[in-house]
Amino acid sequence: MIPQLKNPSALAAYRCAVYGLIPLAGLILGPAAVALGILGWRHSRLYPDDKGLGHAATGIILGLLELLTNCVGLTFIWIGLASLSS
Repeated sequence: MIPQLKNPSALAAYRCAVYGLIPLAGLILGPAAVALGILGWRHSRLYPDDKGLGHAATGIILGLLELLTNCVGLTFIWIGLASLSS
């Protein structure tokens, strides 16, 4: 259960990171989660009563991991397809 936060950027980063776990969706949602996570992190530092620091951190970390793993996966697919044509 996700609580209602006064930090919409952090919550959006968390949701993008979770939905980015779908294969290939992480290529788009991963960077979005990182960007929104940074905005949410700044917001929670400026307004500590609004909370959302955990959601922002999760969005940043998971978004980076999604982007990395999707890029590595696509690279391996590219290499595999290139070796078939040789």
